Amino acid sequence: MVPHRAYVQIYYYSKMPTLSTNSEVLEAVKEKIRQIEEKTNQISLLNYLQKTRICSAYLEAPGTTEEATSYSEDESDENHSGIESPDTLANNVKTNQEYRSNFSPGQFSCPIVFIKRFPLHWRLQPNISLKFLASDVLRLFKVINRPNMFVIERDGLIVYCKISEEIAGDNSNTSPNTVCSSPGQSERLKPIEDDSKTVASFNFESSAKRDHAVTNPASPARARTTSSSRNIGNESRELVIQVFGINLPAWVESEFIDMIENRLITQLTLTEVQQFFARNSTSKPTLADVEFILPIWKPPTRREIMRIPRAVDNPCLLLHYLSQIIVADSIKPLNGPHVGSVVKNYYSDLFYNENNETTNIVPRILNDSNQNLCSHRESAKDSLSNTLCFYYNCTKRVPGSSTSLELLVGQGMAGICITLLDEAGAPMPKSKREGSRNFEFDPETARQCLEQDFREVAAEEAHYYVWIDFWTIGTADSDALTQHLYECYRQSLCDYFIEKTVSMDFSSVLSDRKALQKAITAKSKGGLGSILRNKFVDSILYTLQKAWQLNSPTVYCMSKSVRTTPWCMDDLLRYIDMTLRKIDSNLKPVVASKTFKCCKHYR
Repeated sequence: MVPHRAYVQIYYYSKMPTLSTNSEVLEAVKEKIRQIEEKTNQISLLNYLQKTRICSAYLEAPGTTEEATSYSEDESDENHSGIESPDTLANNVKTNQEYRSNFSPGQFSCPIVFIKRFPLHWRLQPNISLKFLASDVLRLFKVINRPNMFVIERDGLIVYCKISEEIAGDNSNTSPNTVCSSPGQSERLKPIEDDSKTVASFNFESSAKRDHAVTNPASPARARTTSSSRNIGNESRELVIQVFGINLPAWVESEFIDMIENRLITQLTLTEVQQFFARNSTSKPTLADVEFILPIWKPPTRREIMRIPRAVDNPCLLLHYLSQIIVADSIKPLNGPHVGSVVKNYYSDLFYNENNETTNIVPRILNDSNQNLCSHRESAKDSLSNTLCFYYNCTKRVPGSSTSLELLVGQGMAGICITLLDEAGAPMPKSKREGSRNFEFDPETARQCLEQDFREVAAEEAHYYVWIDFWTIGTADSDALTQHLYECYRQSLCDYFIEKTVSMDFSSVLSDRKALQKAITAKSKGGLGSILRNKFVDSILYTLQKAWQLNSPTVYCMSKSVRTTPWCMDDLLRYIDMTLRKIDSNLKPVVASKTFKCCKHYR
């Protein structure tokens, strides 16, 4: 090998008088040297690209005719200025010299080692994602003389990428289930099962001669969206990232692509969706909006399973109170024709297998006595009736104008799914929506229930559970949102116990034999009616006090001392009752009326 300034001269020597006997060996050596030559030139051009941020025409062919002509002249002048005359030894030795002094544009282009396609939300304007990435995210990696081309170097490995917008489905020849790979990494790669938008190239030898449609931006196969006059409501666009290099570094997929996806979602798409919901809180969201708020193909940010006490015999009523308390702050219901289908598909895959049987993913719910509950269900998807969906949307957290929840959770969005589970760990069907008789409820159980931790699933056997999944987008604090939902659940339990207590039928309770037996054996003074009324008053006051301590939006407490004689309290209560009824006839003091009619005792 004789190195020169612009080329390397290689001589082949053999002890055989002719090369016919060693032609196969010689051709193999020559092919290997060609590959090394190509790789060496690629490394040299990549280093030049990384150092100057200028792409050579031999690495990537220019897109326009003028640009191609200018770069061809520059590269030709550079090559010819450094060519030396052949050595005198080379003139005297008969060799098969194959020196090439001229190169064609794009001859040393690197193969595609990774392709990633990001579906774009239809609310984004065409090419807005390209402008955002070029001017913000990848500004420091931008190549000067190539549009939407960027070069990244890390740990001595250099790759460059091209970014474009395309109409989804235009590249019909692309295999959606192949594995991202580089020539030297195919032995230790794992298949990608979930990401159907990731494509890559395997063939190193043919990759340098890749199809002209990849390098030519005017090719009809790429159909880029360059005009804003397209009807964005009738087409699906996607952002395509093509990564070129000699090998595929591990950080490309694990860090670089994840960073781009995160910035696209949290800083571009999130802003558009948030503004829409902020301006149109009552509008029905589209399928793309629902899938953005509830990305069911990803694991939820947090999952909570809360136990419903056995004292609750009507969980649907409890779920109703929970929904009312949740929407009392900055969380709004997510309704629309597409919400039901998205949640139905999510829960059907989550709770049921291909045989339409429950999968029992709730830990430690089933025991030996109720194993037979995991049976075949005729209409598994129809049992998702007791499911609620909400969304949290905070565009800006400003002290003084933001709510308390917005100050705790912060900016961003969150999609929330809440459903009831039965004792088998499956969504509760419609047939179990009715509660049992009211007289079976014991007011004293409210005190015991409200002191428990309902997130401990195995702490007590329960008939029903509340399943909560939510996804956060942006900088929203998932821990703060989880604690808020748990507090809402405890507040809804207080509302449930208050409703059950004030709606008790005392005539049914007094006619119960067990109640009469308790009154006879009780050591406290007073008759059966006095004992039950005292139990009622103590229970309802404790529940009201607990709800006020939990900052329930349905309970308010006012404490004011009144200096008057005891016998004036009757007139004071009547005056308060009359004043409230003037405001609204439905403001009947339930507790006061029961205590007034029964025992003339006021608390």
